[in-house]
Amino acid sequence: MYDAERQWHRGMCVEYKAEYHIYQAYAGFLEKILKVACRDQAPMAIVQSRPKTFSSFAEKMARKAKRYMSLGILAEIGSRKAEL
Repeated sequence: MYDAERQWHRGMCVEYKAEYHIYQAYAGFLEKILKVACRDQAPMAIVQSRPKTFSSFAEKMARKAKRYMSLGILAEIGSRKAEL
């Protein structure tokens, strides 16, 4: 990893760690909304949500730093998962 990539990666990790509580709240909010939506349309649905763990986020940013930087993408922060 080059110095620019390391610096970008470090910045993304610091930002994610600082905003992690927002992603936790967002995941909870999405789960509530999806459960209400599924209650009528798919009552047997299983809805789950969670933010991406810090270690998983850091690893992903390290793997894709060059690609994200070349595309001008800041990061795919957070993770939302719904299993219906």
